Amino acid sequence: MYIIEQNGLTQTKETTILRLILPAPNAYYVYLDFPKDNTLRETAIPIHNDKGNRHLEDDDIKQFLKKEFGEKMPVFSYWTT
Repeated sequence: MYIIEQNGLTQTKETTILRLILPAPNAYYVYLDFPKDNTLRETAIPIHNDKGNRHLEDDDIKQFLKKEFGEKMPVFSYWTT
C-alpha cells in the first residue's frame, strides 16, 4: 500500500512525498521517500511537472514496487481502498 503526500515545505504543497506501508506478520513497516531534484531520493521514482505542479504518478510507483517485490504482489493506493 502506498500514499502520495503533500510536501508542506513547498509553496505549492506539491504531492511529492511517498509513504510505503508494507504489512508483515505482527507488524507494519513504513518507509518514507522524499524528493531530491526531479526524482525521489531513495527509489529514484521520477517527479512529473504538469503546468508547474510537481507530482508523482501512480503508475510509476506501481511499476517500481512490482519490479522490487514481484509482479504478483498486490499494489494499491491507500486512498483507493
